[in-house]
Amino acid sequence: MPIQAIMKKYVLKALQFFIIMLLVFSCQQPIPKKITELVSPNKKIKLQLFSENTNQQLQYSISWNDTNLIDKSLIALDLEGEEFDQLTIKDIHPFAMDSLFSPVVAAKRKIFRDHYNAIHINFEQPLALEIRMYDEGMAYRWIGKSNQQLKVLKETFEVNPAGDVELFYAPYEQEAPLPAPGLINFIIRQREKIRNLFKDKKSPYESFFETQYQQNKISTINKKSFLFAPALIQSQHGKYLVVGESDVIDYPGMILQKTPQNGLSTTFSPYPLEEQMPIDTLNYEKIISVSKFADYIALTKGTRNFPWRIIMMTDDPASIPAA
Repeated sequence: MPIQAIMKKYVLKALQFFIIMLLVFSCQQPIPKKITELVSPNKKIKLQLFSENTNQQLQYSISWNDTNLIDKSLIALDLEGEEFDQLTIKDIHPFAMDSLFSPVVAAKRKIFRDHYNAIHINFEQPLALEIRMYDEGMAYRWIGKSNQQLKVLKETFEVNPAGDVELFYAPYEQEAPLPAPGLINFIIRQREKIRNLFKDKKSPYESFFETQYQQNKISTINKKSFLFAPALIQSQHGKYLVVGESDVIDYPGMILQKTPQNGLSTTFSPYPLEEQMPIDTLNYEKIISVSKFADYIALTKGTRNFPWRIIMMTDDPASIPAA
């Protein structure tokens, strides 16, 4: 048999093997199925909700006038206990609200309009999820319905924008601007490194909350960096998205980090078990710090509303403070 025919035979067999393995691998991957969709009152913003068949993990995507702004992004609440290992959807109830209210604390307006479309998802477990769509964006929160205390192991709120977008953010740690380049710059950096050797190592979750906001492509941000919420995303389609939270009670504040998809995801400070008093109180940096953390982020009552996770959306960033 000619050498060309033998090579062709082996190439065809290798190609067949590759196709078979690709089909086997694709069959093993969970295929998200669409559960429902939710639109804003003005019909411009649409949220689609998906679930993986294997473990009922929820994912959402958001489009504006049929332009995709947020690719599939995970939302999850991991609670301790076997009953919460795999959430099962029991039923989904749509509802809507259009009313006026006056805030107790003075705000920019005396009267606000509360206008949204929403869904309430009940699970077989003592847990529910409420998602609201406004003309100004999306908000959701978990709702506990347990008679026992809930131990929250982890919470995930992902925002994976379509494309590599600009992010306006404030990092937890930031080097102070240096006064001069070259040799002086190098000497100052080395001096700071030596000083840090004699400082107490603090938790990465501790911060003085005094860093300045920066602007960068999400792809350029260090995946280990902690970022403050809120953060502002400037999409490739001229839209602006603010990622934030609200109604944080008996729960750690949301911290943001970059995802492998060049998006944002949440991390939270673990539950504090022990605190450490400073020895040198003359040094203003020596504040009370947490010396021991738990392996969970919150221990809270079972019947409660968890904090809102929010994405405000606009094509005019000047309108965000009045939203």
